[in-house]
Amino acid sequence: MKKIILLVLLFHHLFSIGQGCLSEGYQFLSQWQIDNFANNYPDCKEIEGEVMIGDYSGASDIYSLEGLSQLTSFGSHVTIAAGENLLSLQGLDSIQYIDGYLFLLRNFEITDLSGLGSLRSIGNALAINYNDNLQDLKGIDSLTSIGAELSFGVNNELLNLNGLEQLTSIGTWISISNNNKLVDISGIRNIDPQSINTKIRIEDNPMLTSCAIWPVCESLNNSDIEMFIGVNDSGCNSVDEIDNECESLFVPEFNQNDILKIFPNPTDHLLNIYSNESMNLESVKIFTQEGRIVSEQTFIGNQIDLSHLNNGIYILEVVAHDNSKYRRLVVKSGSFCSRK
Repeated sequence: MKKIILLVLLFHHLFSIGQGCLSEGYQFLSQWQIDNFANNYPDCKEIEGEVMIGDYSGASDIYSLEGLSQLTSFGSHVTIAAGENLLSLQGLDSIQYIDGYLFLLRNFEITDLSGLGSLRSIGNALAINYNDNLQDLKGIDSLTSIGAELSFGVNNELLNLNGLEQLTSIGTWISISNNNKLVDISGIRNIDPQSINTKIRIEDNPMLTSCAIWPVCESLNNSDIEMFIGVNDSGCNSVDEIDNECESLFVPEFNQNDILKIFPNPTDHLLNIYSNESMNLESVKIFTQEGRIVSEQTFIGNQIDLSHLNNGIYILEVVAHDNSKYRRLVVKSGSFCSRK
């Protein structure tokens, strides 16, 4: 009889591990609630209902999310609006997916998204608004897909979108608006344009001069996508300005009279390099747009492998005995639709 009881208890324990809880949702209004979550729900790995951490006013005494470290997922929507006391998102390090949306609102002291390093997918939307000291999105480096919208608004210190380089798919649209210091959106350059199907909004970012990234450039050719562009700095202040810059990034193949020919450009991973007899090719160097060298290869044959490079725009230097030639190079894994 004792063996049967022990087996039943063991089965119950094993069955309860990793089970969800709080299907009706839960609002964390205090640090005490977070600190005692593990004691109150020791076997809970997923909160099934909608979660609010703080409130929409941004006023709370919550300063740490470490008490939620046992959670691995959220089964519904999550809003984090903790106000001026929360310094980071550490404590959510084990969250791998969120079925609903993730709304980061009025977290006035966080500077990046450290603490979301395991998050791989969001079923609905990612919205990041009114986070006064947020400077970039580093810390969410594993995120690859979002089911619907991606939006950033009124983040007064946001400089760039670095941290979203692994994001390749969204479900509907992108909105980037009212970010006073934003100068660089290349962090979302790897989003597949085919996953954008309704609109792109880039407005009221007064310091943003360049919007010519792959998903934006390709979307300009899609009549089904509405483009809302304006009140940014020169270069990203209209659809025509963006289109002009996009055209300059897509380098045509060179004609037979060119001393140096590289193709295809944009390239997937293999790049062909040919020269006429006047150039004695020795090596190939590749730099980021900021001037940092990321690859250097001795020239053997006529083809180099670029599969080790991240998607993006680079400067190619072909080194010859007596001089060097430079070309702008676009690397994009997978299929790359040519502009017409």
